Amino acid sequence: MITSTAPAPQEPTEQAGPLPMPDRPARRPWQTDLRRLWRHRAALVGLLILGAITMAALLAPYLAPYPYDAQHLDFIRAAPSERFLLGTDSLGRDLLSRLLYGARIALLVALIVVVIELVVGVPLGILAGYFGRRLDVAIAILTDIVWAFPPLVLAMAVIATVGAGLFQAVIAIALVSWVPFARVTRAKVMSIRQREYVLASMAMGSSHAHIIRHHILPNLLPTLLVLVTLTLPSALLMAAALSFLGFGVQPPTPEWGSMLNEGRNYMQDAPWISTFPGLAILLTAIGFNLLSDGIRDIFDPKQTYKNL
Repeated sequence: MITSTAPAPQEPTEQAGPLPMPDRPARRPWQTDLRRLWRHRAALVGLLILGAITMAALLAPYLAPYPYDAQHLDFIRAAPSERFLLGTDSLGRDLLSRLLYGARIALLVALIVVVIELVVGVPLGILAGYFGRRLDVAIAILTDIVWAFPPLVLAMAVIATVGAGLFQAVIAIALVSWVPFARVTRAKVMSIRQREYVLASMAMGSSHAHIIRHHILPNLLPTLLVLVTLTLPSALLMAAALSFLGFGVQPPTPEWGSMLNEGRNYMQDAPWISTFPGLAILLTAIGFNLLSDGIRDIFDPKQTYKNL
């Protein structure tokens, strides 16, 4: 009897291949936004400008060659030289030292004004946009009254009533410039309030405070961040304008607007007295505007980005 000796079936051997790579953890939204901001050239230039000005303001006591109020009577309106890199003013004070200390005043005023605008304008906008009806009408009338006056003229009227000074200038600027925050917040809240998840939360019986805290405010943050960066240069320029007109920070405190005013009578003989403060204001405003353009592009839903 012939038996067939068929080969026994062999178990399949595993093919050697590359090991599966573990999935990379997903980036958080703020990490993605930072990468986009870093790749935005205009925003990066604005960050570098503002970073340099901020560092100069913080390190003013160590970078300034002289005290900001020290007078060198033998060097009245001295031209820029090795001893005075940016020259001196009409009282013999070093311009470089005054510019460095003036950066502190400029940034501080702009930041405090924007914080006050947020504290005043955002709650009013939320109340008007969320509850509506009579409350919306009352807040709209208030914003129309404030918006009817030119901001600079109204700020001058407030300072003329309470007196000139740094604190008075901050309060005056904030009181006349909170309206954009209220109006933008109101429009955004009215849009968010009609979304499905907000309506569903209302139907489930959630409180107004819960809805505002968990649904309204998180969706407001990108818009408010863009608005803050857009408002900072306006606050800076208004503070400089008030000081230039004599309604803001008073001498001998170094402030870029008052330094412009001090040098306007010497534009032919000593143009550097007004030129360098003007360049400082211009450079700071450009830095804020470039940064605001980058942040606006990042949070623009119509903007398309490459996969990072």
